[in-house]
Amino acid sequence: MIIYNNGTISVPEKNYATLANAVSMSDICMDTCNLEDIRYENGRAYFDLDCDRCMGDLENKLNKLIDFLHEIGITDILIDINISGECEGKYIYEDRKIVYLSPDEVAVREMASTDELIAELKRRGCDVIKTDDLIKKLRESQVKAAKCIGFIAGMVSQIWVINDLLGKLIEDYGGEPYKVENGKLVIKNKEN
Repeated sequence: MIIYNNGTISVPEKNYATLANAVSMSDICMDTCNLEDIRYENGRAYFDLDCDRCMGDLENKLNKLIDFLHEIGITDILIDINISGECEGKYIYEDRKIVYLSPDEVAVREMASTDELIAELKRRGCDVIKTDDLIKKLRESQVKAAKCIGFIAGMVSQIWVINDLLGKLIEDYGGEPYKVENGKLVIKNKEN
């Protein structure tokens, strides 16, 4: 199986020598990485992988490189390696580990915006709810309902039932716990 890898591994510029050592120690390349192989840009040191030097599945070697950098305290790491050939995708550094992204995952992550992604999901027939918008609308509805309590004498108990249901919905969709007192929304001991 032939796999080609193209991309970069980057650390803060002050760690350029450590990056060269880590690349050599992890056997990512077919030859030794020298300081001349490191380039500098915007305060960072970069090692460029290309298919002439780095073929095959790199996941284990990248994990070895990451472990080495972590052991000496370097966690500000950027990895962006495209995979092509008999296997497609990308390796990235995320949450302190190497993550493989399939071509579909790469396409989703490289979408220009959340709105474009939502539009594509809707085009494919998926029901989509943006929880931030939902939470905002539910909160606004709850405040309006609470303000109406003084005006709608016979419906107070019904409004509070709705109020409790809306509060539970907001919390279920990731909103902060809150309560309504005297027509005002109180979140974590703050009034809004």
